[in-house]
Amino acid sequence: FDGYVEQKGIRRSPVGSRKMDERVLETLDGLSAHKFKPLYEIRTKKRRENPFHHLARLDVARQCKEEGAGVTVLLSTGGGDDTFNAPHISYELPDGQKVDVPGVQRFAVANLVFGRDDESAKQREESTLQNQQQLTEKATTTSQLLDDMEDHKSNTNGTNGKDSTDLHGTNNNSSTQQGKFSENAAVGLSTRRSKAVQQQQQKASSSSSSSSQFSNSHLQRACLPYLQNQIMDHLSSNAIPSLVCDAAFRCDRDQQAQLLGNVVVGGGGSCLGPTDQAVPDVLREQVEAIIHTHTPGWRVKVLSPSIQERAICNWLGGSILGSLGTFHDMWITKAEYDEWGSAIVNRKCP
Repeated sequence: FDGYVEQKGIRRSPVGSRKMDERVLETLDGLSAHKFKPLYEIRTKKRRENPFHHLARLDVARQCKEEGAGVTVLLSTGGGDDTFNAPHISYELPDGQKVDVPGVQRFAVANLVFGRDDESAKQREESTLQNQQQLTEKATTTSQLLDDMEDHKSNTNGTNGKDSTDLHGTNNNSSTQQGKFSENAAVGLSTRRSKAVQQQQQKASSSSSSSSQFSNSHLQRACLPYLQNQIMDHLSSNAIPSLVCDAAFRCDRDQQAQLLGNVVVGGGGSCLGPTDQAVPDVLREQVEAIIHTHTPGWRVKVLSPSIQERAICNWLGGSILGSLGTFHDMWITKAEYDEWGSAIVNRKCP
């Protein structure tokens, strides 16, 4: 709002394009005579282990989704169940199998993000719970790692003094023993002992400084609160229309109408068919249905670029930002990061 991020209105859903790809993969496996082979296995005649094999098959499901054969959005036509009488779409798999994907199967995949039926809501809740558990484990591991690094640092500082005392004692003993040998032998002995002492010092200093030199503990400490906020507050199992309304209602009252009148849709998941504007139109209709139950006068406006730019709008935005003449003022150099640490991000990019 006004160029600043409203932290209160951040809402995230763990169900997106990846989850739809997995659902399309299950559909293709169920319709084919046997599990299809990805393109690499057909060319090399060898099957690689997971996760590579699963990702290769998942890429086939992604292509099927993007070509319109795997997923389509159910447009409201005013009819009832006759809307599901969509024709089957034939799709050829990499190994030569041809499957006919029925319209009901394609609509069910899109319902993962749009549907409010019990089955879709249950799948979203399971994905949200799984994602929360993963984030909780990551936050717990990060917290334990930071505690262990602090303990290691304190123990290392305590042993450095003892090691330096032992090294000085070795130097004194070597100086007293050198008098027993001749001058040439004493020079060689002193050289060998000095090299040994230097190696011990380097080993001790490297063990104490390696953790601080190559550690990203300050980054982990800075990210830990955001992980906890995402676990407790940001994740949601609602459908996309409810997610938009929830994000707007979490902001101030005087901002809600303007935010709902400027909803921007982008990304590859917004390019679902059967028409170019299927996702923006369905999203606007469902958000209006929710909003107009208590505020009929509010207008919902969903903006989206053309379908050619919609899938790569993030890259286009980054390109425009990088070409601005004032963008170099927000650059963070290595010297600045070494001096200020992760706090420099909040100072230069508020």
